[in-house]
Amino acid sequence: MSSSEADRLVDEIVEELTPYLNAGSISRAELNRDLDYEGLDIDDFDRLKDIHFVLSEPVVDFVENLPYRLRRISTEHGRVKSESKGEIQGSVDWDRTFKRRYEQNPNDRTLFVCNTPVAEYDLPENLVLRKLVEIVSDIVTSELTEIDYRWRTDRWSNELITKFQRTRSKNVHLNRIQNPDEFNLSGRILSSSRKSRKPLYQDAYSLYTTYEDLQENNFGADSVRELLTDTVVRPGRKEVLFELFVLCRLLRAYETINNLLLRRLESTASKFAHLSRDDCEIRVYHRRQGDSVTFSEPIDRDIDYEHRFLQREQAALREYEQTSKEMLDTSGINWVIYTGQPDFIFEEYYDRAPDSEPPNRAIIGEVKRSSRRGTITEGLRELTKYAKFARYPDSDSSGDPQYLDESGSGTIVEKVLVTQDFENISTSSEVIHLQSSDLRRSTGFTSRVESLVAYPSSCVVSSN
Repeated sequence: MSSSEADRLVDEIVEELTPYLNAGSISRAELNRDLDYEGLDIDDFDRLKDIHFVLSEPVVDFVENLPYRLRRISTEHGRVKSESKGEIQGSVDWDRTFKRRYEQNPNDRTLFVCNTPVAEYDLPENLVLRKLVEIVSDIVTSELTEIDYRWRTDRWSNELITKFQRTRSKNVHLNRIQNPDEFNLSGRILSSSRKSRKPLYQDAYSLYTTYEDLQENNFGADSVRELLTDTVVRPGRKEVLFELFVLCRLLRAYETINNLLLRRLESTASKFAHLSRDDCEIRVYHRRQGDSVTFSEPIDRDIDYEHRFLQREQAALREYEQTSKEMLDTSGINWVIYTGQPDFIFEEYYDRAPDSEPPNRAIIGEVKRSSRRGTITEGLRELTKYAKFARYPDSDSSGDPQYLDESGSGTIVEKVLVTQDFENISTSSEVIHLQSSDLRRSTGFTSRVESLVAYPSSCVVSSN
């Protein structure tokens, strides 16, 4: 994928993700898992937003220029009355000086009351600046300093972190501004800050309001959309980037062609998305097994199998169990000979209860961001295995597994292979092949996409 192609994908993904995130229609826990940076194990979407905020280019630029800009910090100059012994600070207020000498000691000629000049730092724009600096400092300290991956050091080098923390703790101008723990930024303060003509304060106001919009999940704000484009999507692996593009466009196809609505999800939901209408319900999963479609083939530990392959699989697992217990003190292993995880699953229910019956249709998808024949071949191999091992989690009345591709299951299994640039002349009755061009916003959905999502016909709303 060239940089220009990646940029186009990023633009389309952000365009699609923004309304979904705003409405809570995509699981933030699942998106967090998809977009997590290498080396992080974060289940809290708010923490991930914090990290992406400080990694964004505007924040890094702001921090790099901060020491120089603080030399021109705004203040208001005034005068206060002060008493001094033996020295004069400012102009002498002789009336007050003689009065204080008379009250304390008429013979003390070293006492003076002066109009001492002072600089007032607690201006609205400075309060916003100090608040932003503390926010960035807290995130850098708690989230970035212990991470040594390239994605961090490319934007926040150890030298920049040290320099920023020194500025934050030692800069005399910054430390004369009131501690953020002692005030709240009111609308009046923010309004006054917004009107400042200095770039330092214009940037501080912009970044602070972007942070607030991000924390409040206001994904429709232009600044938040730019941050999503810059940090949340772009650094991710290109495979995941392309998969998100495919998922977002398929969701949009279901909405527009089948008149289905995306339901609001809990932030911790394991489903990627959930569509429904009165007579239809569709559950969508990304890179995980579904609620009613699993891809796991167990093997019994104690049965004497006749087939040599199963005997050797069983023997290998017994040896693995024993060595794991001896070397790692593990309590047990998962007795399976196959487990699968497609790139996406659509579980479709039309006349069945989703939590107690298999789906009417299961779409199993594999996404390959490649035009290499070997990669496409591998995708087809994975896809056919997923379809053969796809099963309903509960066994049937006889105790046998319910494989979904068997005639008695009542479930139609569709295999979908999505590629980016792979052109093939031939078609297959077993696998539906989609390309990125079938899903592009600029060209609209092709007939291949329409025929895939428009199932069954009773659920399709006529366009007439």
